[in-house]
Amino acid sequence: MQEYSYLLIVIVIVIVAAISLSWQKRRSEALIDGWAQANGLTIVDKESRTFRRGPMFWTTAKGQTVYRITVRDQSGSQQTGWIRCGGRWMGLYSDKVDVRWD
Repeated sequence: MQEYSYLLIVIVIVIVAAISLSWQKRRSEALIDGWAQANGLTIVDKESRTFRRGPMFWTTAKGQTVYRITVRDQSGSQQTGWIRCGGRWMGLYSDKVDVRWD
């Protein structure tokens, strides 16, 4: 009986983790897409960065996400950089977006 209790706890933890990661990805991408639209940019490429966070490595809090992005402006010029989603204290519950261009 106790074995089933452990199995149930593991299953619940896995489900909660999967839901959390899915929400984190959707929220981050929504913030990036909203930022791009507000600035008249088109996202060409975006890649989540968990460990290699470029210039944002030391200043990123646990609840924030970092992406490597390539954007195109209205004249067709492309630019690459780093974008951090979420605030230092509120994480992804904040609408804050920081960008650092290469």
